[in-house]
Amino acid sequence: MSTSKILLLLFLSISFLNAKGNPITRTDQKTYKESVVSEEGKTVYLLDCNADIFITSHKSDSISAKAYLEIEDMSSRQEKQFYENVTFEIVPFQKGYRIVLDVPNSEKGSRFSFFGINFGNSVSIHKALHIVVPHNQSIIIENKYGDIEISDINGKIEVDNTSGEIILKRSSGNTILNNRYADTKVGKLKGNLNLKTTSSEIDLRDIEGDVKIEAAYKPIHFKNISGMLEINSTSCDLIGENIGSDCTIDGAYKPIKIKNIDGRLKINSTSSDINLKNIARDVFIESNYKPTEIDSVQGKLTITGSSNEVIASRINGDVDILNSYKPVILTKISGAVKLRTESSDIEINNCKSDVDITSSYKPVWLRHIGGNVTIDGNSSEVKMENVEGSVNAHSSYKGISGENINGNATISGTSCSVLLTNVSGNIDVDNEYKYVILKGTGGSIKVHGNSSPIEISDIKDISGINEINLFTTYKPITLELPGNIETQISASSKYGKIKSAFPVYFVDEDIAPVAKNENAVKISVETTADITILKKK
Repeated sequence: MSTSKILLLLFLSISFLNAKGNPITRTDQKTYKESVVSEEGKTVYLLDCNADIFITSHKSDSISAKAYLEIEDMSSRQEKQFYENVTFEIVPFQKGYRIVLDVPNSEKGSRFSFFGINFGNSVSIHKALHIVVPHNQSIIIENKYGDIEISDINGKIEVDNTSGEIILKRSSGNTILNNRYADTKVGKLKGNLNLKTTSSEIDLRDIEGDVKIEAAYKPIHFKNISGMLEINSTSCDLIGENIGSDCTIDGAYKPIKIKNIDGRLKINSTSSDINLKNIARDVFIESNYKPTEIDSVQGKLTITGSSNEVIASRINGDVDILNSYKPVILTKISGAVKLRTESSDIEINNCKSDVDITSSYKPVWLRHIGGNVTIDGNSSEVKMENVEGSVNAHSSYKGISGENINGNATISGTSCSVLLTNVSGNIDVDNEYKYVILKGTGGSIKVHGNSSPIEISDIKDISGINEINLFTTYKPITLELPGNIETQISASSKYGKIKSAFPVYFVDEDIAPVAKNENAVKISVETTADITILKKK
């Protein structure tokens, strides 16, 4: 064979290969039309269409449908064969009419392979349905691989879709949507909504009815829902506002941020940051491991959790919290507060009613409390300021201090210091091993210590004092009394010295008691160490 023939064959072979590797795209489009006269209240069915679907309404009594087909990479012969096998019709079906679009190999969806592989090239087909129905028609759709948009329908709507977006707007009637793997958007719906999705981002706006959502793995946004809202979600961010009735949420692992709820709110969530604002009624929360922040609740607040920080303010009702290992901070509480915590820092500021705390290992700090205070602590430092009612506090190994207490103060401490300033009512302290310092008292005083130094000074109001009873061991007692007080003092010190600026009955020396005075304040002081009784200048 000559060299020229060899080169020619080589050129033709290369040209053929290039043609196969770089095909020229061929596109063709065709539109089908069908219509039928319907009746008010009928249902339109679209089943297994696997297409993009657009539905709206008009004032006419007819159902009008258009099917748009776009095909690529078919020969003229293949196109003809394809169109001959397309079926598009509207037929009576169950309670209304079914729109049927049947194309060859249609199970692959709105874009799919047709006739296999043609010279290495896959054929593509796109299907779209544009449908106009009477305003008062119901819609039932089962679809895959296509987007769905519905507007201005006044009837029941049911959609089951996979791998396609759902958009519903300006419609009336109860609605059921089931969607997977694409976004779901609903706006201006008058009716109840039942929504179930997987990996579908949800956006709901202006729903005049109840809403129920089951969802997973994508965010949920909602705004302006007039009825009840119920959400059951897994790994979904929840962001919403303006709920007209009760709201119930069961979620996990993603943040929850909601404001403006006119009803009750109940949340059960694991590892979710929770941020709430403006709740008109009671709030119930079960949550773990992530912070909870709440601002403005008109009803009762109940929180059960573990390892979740709690910050709450402007709560009009009672507060009941069970928590551990993370701080609890409460501000501006109108109702009573009950806390059961373990290893949680506690801070309460401005509570108008009673406070009841059980805590361990972390500080408790109370300021501006309008009612009584009860604290049962274990290794918890306790600080109290400006308490209108009485105080009953127990702790161990950490100090207890209180300032400006209008009621009585009962303190029980194990190896913890006690410092009280400006207590208007009676004081009863049971303590060991650490000092007891009382300043500015206004009522009777009882201190029972064990190896506890006792120091009392600046008594501000003698009219409320009936008795002062001080006892400890091995440590000194110092008592400063006003100069104008009438007293009847008995003192005992086994090993120490007794120094007094007032007449004293020395119990251990068997000296006759001072003359009885019915108006005098009865004072008993006993220790094994020194006793010093001073007169305030």
